[in-house]
Amino acid sequence: MAFRKSSLWRRSNFEKRNQSPMAIALAAALGLGMALPDSASAHEDEGDAIEMEAGMTWYLQSSSGAPDDGTDLTYTFDLGLSGKIGEHGTAVIAFEAGGGDGIDQRLGSLSTANYDAFVTDLFGLNPIIGGALTDLQALSISQLYYEHEFMDGKLMLDLGKLDIHSLYDDNAYANDETEQFLSGIFTRLAGTVYAELPQYYAPGFAATLDLGDRVDLSLIGASAGGRIANSGYEDFGHRPYVVVQVNFKPNLAGHDGDYRFYAIQDNRVYIDLNGNPTENSAWGVSFDQAVGHGVGLFARYSGQDTDVRENSVKSSWSIGTLIAGGTWGRADDTIGIGYGSVNVNNKSTDFAGDPNADDETHLEVFYRLALNDKLSLTPDIQVIGNNGGDSTSDTVTVYGIRGQVNF
Repeated sequence: MAFRKSSLWRRSNFEKRNQSPMAIALAAALGLGMALPDSASAHEDEGDAIEMEAGMTWYLQSSSGAPDDGTDLTYTFDLGLSGKIGEHGTAVIAFEAGGGDGIDQRLGSLSTANYDAFVTDLFGLNPIIGGALTDLQALSISQLYYEHEFMDGKLMLDLGKLDIHSLYDDNAYANDETEQFLSGIFTRLAGTVYAELPQYYAPGFAATLDLGDRVDLSLIGASAGGRIANSGYEDFGHRPYVVVQVNFKPNLAGHDGDYRFYAIQDNRVYIDLNGNPTENSAWGVSFDQAVGHGVGLFARYSGQDTDVRENSVKSSWSIGTLIAGGTWGRADDTIGIGYGSVNVNNKSTDFAGDPNADDETHLEVFYRLALNDKLSLTPDIQVIGNNGGDSTSDTVTVYGIRGQVNF
């Protein structure tokens, strides 16, 4: 498939979408029709087969020490389809659905303990009781784009509705909330440091140029709609969201790594400390390095403009490791350990003049148990200090288990 897994599956915490019944029915029918085995095999000899990936993720999490302790269950479903268009092109469509706000609604943290949770809402008249709103978990189109390769694959161009935030700040060991860490600080920093796009997915483009075996350069642009709350379809192209990332890929003592450096210019309308309209800028690094014997290390840092009064977070950093289970005879199992900090912006509206403001810390440890090549269970524990950026808050502990099915 032409899409990267991180590009296909990623989503925002607490993302809400309103879909009409007609759009949902059309999306479901299109997805089912394209996924039929007969449709794919009929063109297999011509190289036109439809490829499919699907995954189902369940989370059960409980909290202790939070403002509102409790237990929550969430699920998400992802379906991705792709097909070749000529010799150098590929069309990609991704569907997703889900249910449950997750544990984060109870915590009030600056970063999330369940990056995957979101709700898909369908509002309409209930035909039985009449006039009431109906809340359904409905399948929706999250991505719809065309990818073309130039120069024998050295230049890749994606155009359409994209998962913009998955195309930068990626990481081999801290990037996939369905297989790796659950917390947002260890998945990606959009939504923890700098603001996500309002609908998360947005119309845009991504161009990646291979500058040699060890360097590539990416330019990413999205239509953000001008104001923070707008989608990218209204006022198309006005005040765009633009990212530049360079990735150095060294081989150290026979072990591969990725050292990414990126800069963001978010041209949506924000307010500065003097009450005037402004824009936001952010920057960051994301490192991953294999060190042998199934061990990988990662580190992340990102900061943003502290003179924007909406920016309650000034920066965040994290470090950690993934350890494959080959050493103890479980090659497909994984242990993950991560620690990080979300650093408050004392100039912002939320924290200016607050004597109790302090940086929020996160520790996460998990064990991913691979029951077979399709099914895994992941017990997970997270400890959050200075919850919500408040030094007087209780330490929060989140206990959870994740179930993942790939098919």
